[in-house]
Amino acid sequence: MEAGLYFGKLIDSGLNVSQGGTECFELVFEVSHFANNGDWEPLPQLVKRTIRLWLSEKAWPYSQQKLDALGFSGDFSNPRFGEQAQGVQLNCKIEQYQQKPVERWDLYYEGAGERKAPPQDAVRKLNAKWQQAQANTRKPAGLPPAPPRPAPTEDAPIEEPTEEISGGAPFGNDDIPF
Repeated sequence: MEAGLYFGKLIDSGLNVSQGGTECFELVFEVSHFANNGDWEPLPQLVKRTIRLWLSEKAWPYSQQKLDALGFSGDFSNPRFGEQAQGVQLNCKIEQYQQKPVERWDLYYEGAGERKAPPQDAVRKLNAKWQQAQANTRKPAGLPPAPPRPAPTEDAPIEEPTEEISGGAPFGNDDIPF
């Protein structure tokens, strides 16, 4: 299958253990449609795809969020899911594994949930870091340098001033342009 957004329903689930001994929860989906220019197009035939949610300490928050989205009952020995598991958007990515393309399936979601603000101390440190970086790269205020004069060409002679300048200064006191 190609990378993209798909639609399916959960048809099976259960615990499994990897060769390395890490527990995972496998979710088997029957994929029926794919997104095409804003519409759901049916696949020529139904396909089954498995998503593994790892249950290690580090992966637990991520896996719990996915299970919550499916309305999981919380009983791993007799898993049940809510109605939301009957119509699920799935995301397929194509990645390289041992120099071969493989499908990587996951539940599709638009964001990671509610945003949590960091402590004010962390915000102050980030602000200071940004201001310091800007101070180190900021140019001094003022006018930019004058643009270079175009070089004269053979066709265009250099123009000489036609007015006489009094007092040897480029401008008289009354001639200051500002």
